[in-house]
Order: sequence, then C-alpha cells, then structure tokens
Amino acid sequence: MAEGEIQIGANGIKTRLVPHGWKEAGIYLLTLNVDGWKPVLGELAGDAERARIETSALGIRVSKEIQRIPQFYPQIKILAKQIMPDHLHVVLQVMEPLPVALGLVVRGLKQGCNRAWREVSMAALVEAKAAMQSPSDLTATMGAGREGVGIRSGALFETGYHVRALIEKGQLKHMIGYVHDNPRRLAVRKANKALFHIQRKITAAGRTFDAYGNTELLKGRCLSVVCHGGWNRHEQETYRQERLMTAKEGTALVGAFISKQESDIRDEAIEAGGSIILLVENGFSERYKPAGRWFDLCAEGRLLLLAPWAYRKENHTISRNECLQLNRMAEEIEASTIGR
Repeated sequence: MAEGEIQIGANGIKTRLVPHGWKEAGIYLLTLNVDGWKPVLGELAGDAERARIETSALGIRVSKEIQRIPQFYPQIKILAKQIMPDHLHVVLQVMEPLPVALGLVVRGLKQGCNRAWREVSMAALVEAKAAMQSPSDLTATMGAGREGVGIRSGALFETGYHVRALIEKGQLKHMIGYVHDNPRRLAVRKANKALFHIQRKITAAGRTFDAYGNTELLKGRCLSVVCHGGWNRHEQETYRQERLMTAKEGTALVGAFISKQESDIRDEAIEAGGSIILLVENGFSERYKPAGRWFDLCAEGRLLLLAPWAYRKENHTISRNECLQLNRMAEEIEASTIGR
C-alpha cells in the first residue's frame, strides 16, 4: 500500500500508512515483529474464551520499555498495548507535533528492547552456568541460550516496523478492541489449524488457485453471484432473492462481489448463515491472516478465499479486465458443481 492511502482493515477500521518521518499529532497503530518470528515474548494460555498471553521475562521487560516512551516524549500517550509471543502492537496518541520523526521514537524503543534482550539473555546464561555440572554443559547451554532467544545478533525485532494512522477517531474503541483481541484470535487459529493456513496450487474448475479457509466448500454445490448493470429493478430483486434462498439452504455463494449489488447479496447471505467463496485479486503473503469479520467467518468454516494470481506487495488497483476474469472464474466454479 502506498504512503497516505486509506485502508479498511480489521473490524472495518480505516487507517492510513504513514511515512516513518511523520511528526504530526494523531493516533497510530504500531506493530513490531520479532526477528525470525521467534515466540520469545511469551506464550498463549487458555482457550478462545479465556485466552491470554503469559509474558516471558523478556516480554515483561519489553512491556516496560513501551511504558517508558512518554518519559522521553511527553507528547505521546500510550492508549493500549498487546505483547504477543512473536510480535507486539501499540496504540499511541501523539497529542502535539513531535520534536523528532516518529521513526526515531521507534528506534529508541527498539534500542531499549535490544538492551533488555541482552540483559535477560545474560541473566539466563549465568543462572544456567550456576546449575551446570561440567564445562561441556556450559558450551551446550550457551549455544542453547542464543538459539533459544533465536534472534540475529544485536537486534530483537526485524528491520523496519509497521505504523498506520487512524483516520476516524470514532473508531478508536474498535482499534483498541482489535489489539486486545489478538490472544483470542491466536487461540482460535490454533484450535482450527485446518482452516487457518494457506494452501498453494489447489485446483477448481480446471484452474489453479492459492486458497485460505474451508476448501470443503468446493466439494458441494456453488452458485455464482455476478450482477449486470443493465438489469431493471425487478430483475435485480428476483436475482437477489434466488441467491439468498439457495444460500440459506446450504449452497455456497462464489464471486468477487465487487459491485454494491453483489456485496449486498454477500452480506445478506452471511447474516443468514450462508457460506462464501471469495475470489480475490491479490494472493496471500506467507504471514497472511484474515481480518475483522472474515476471521470469525473463517473460524466457523463458512469462508474460502481463492486467489488466482500471486501475491503482490506493491499497491495495485484492480482493473476492469481483472474484474471480468474473476466473474468468469466464479461462473466456471458454479458450472463445475452442477449436479451435486
């Protein structure tokens, strides 16, 4: 996504990717990923209803480093934070323009966390050394200590970071809720591993897709949703009612759902308990996870995402030709399930 472009993410939250040199007042969602995605900050405890993260000694120190930010930058207020095993989220409010770029604030946080990592690692090695019986044990423990933390030399977090600015202040409650909901989401994913992973190169209607979600939906009857602009009001309503009736009966609706008519049918079908096969124009990154309502729909086994094209990191606006191709794929998938 290009800098400054608005994105509608988890729970419909509108955010804007901001440059690291940003200094302006606002509310920001900051995400830092542990280098190599090693789960060194804590571990998940409890089920989806009582999910929580039991922070490690390192995770506790990192949490304290976050709380120290306003000591150095009184313009900043920490509104929410969530330490996860392999990453963290912070919602911070910049109440007035910063004297330095936001990137320097993050760099200071990273430096404090790196120091905490070194101190915690050293303390663990000293404790292990005291309990050892032989010099060979010491060598093994030192190696295990480095690998246990599992981070490249000198840095706890991966290069760079993610920061987005909240567009609509009325959505702050939803943003904080999303941050605090991370443990539950992790518990749900672990309990439903078959539904929460990328499947590469699956075949449907003679085409190859990357998929995420419940691929079993392809084994039943599917009905495409492709509306046409030339329809009159009666034709539109008849088509809508037909699709919704079949969705309520258990038929999965498949489409790109690009037009308002199509997305309205999709949303009504979801509310009625139906299942959706969603054709998307961009593929899935290795760390992809569905956001917002797509997450819960996936957990319920009522969603399958199909990507006919590879993942593109750069911003891309879907073309008319791509829309037509996706609609054609939806109709092909429908045709391949006739008679089921």
